[in-house]
Amino acid sequence: MNKVNKGAHTNYNKAIGMVSADVIHFMNTDDWIAPNRVKSVVDAYCDAIDQKIADTFWGFGKVLLIDEDNQSISGDGFWQYLTHIIDYSVRYMPSTSFHLLRDNLTISTGNIFVSSVLAKKLGGFNNYKYVHDWDFALRCILFAEPIILDNFNAEYMYRHHPGNSFRKLGHLGHLESFEVLYRYFSNAMLRLPENTKTFSPSNYGAVIVKAFLAENPAHQQIAEKVVNLSSYI
Repeated sequence: MNKVNKGAHTNYNKAIGMVSADVIHFMNTDDWIAPNRVKSVVDAYCDAIDQKIADTFWGFGKVLLIDEDNQSISGDGFWQYLTHIIDYSVRYMPSTSFHLLRDNLTISTGNIFVSSVLAKKLGGFNNYKYVHDWDFALRCILFAEPIILDNFNAEYMYRHHPGNSFRKLGHLGHLESFEVLYRYFSNAMLRLPENTKTFSPSNYGAVIVKAFLAENPAHQQIAEKVVNLSSYI
């Protein structure tokens, strides 16, 4: 235990350093996982071994929102959008990694699972109070697309209540998000990502790059700060 609050990333990184297992599944203290969750992660990892992609294995599942009494939350439009948006991502976006640049589909650190090899290669979580989960996911997609658990009874049950950190730290979201996206674009545009499906000029032609950046002015501004994109836009 830390005598002072050093941030969630510190504790996660301590755990990563102590792990001897092949796969790490993070978990927040007040959340739950559905009964079939662990088996689903293990089965997915076994498939990754068969495909020889175990070292870059990572992913997340669908999320159910619950309140302090463990009851499903159905009235919050924004959260319902996020918890169902994975289906849209799979059907309509060029790849899930594309969509992760627009929305934090993981929703919570506790929804993420990852091979210990990849977690340690990334150096664990960076020091963000609000978006350390999104930053982790965006660094993962430089190496591989996420595995998405969509089978029955494998959901992550995220407890959304007035006292959770999402509400307390929301004012930091804009500042941290800008830095996280800047980090992603720097890595994706100045290097060749191992993941051939993630957003990068090395992976997609001018039309797709231009369309994706034009859709979100913030992405356009950040990307232009990283490198001259005149060849693509």
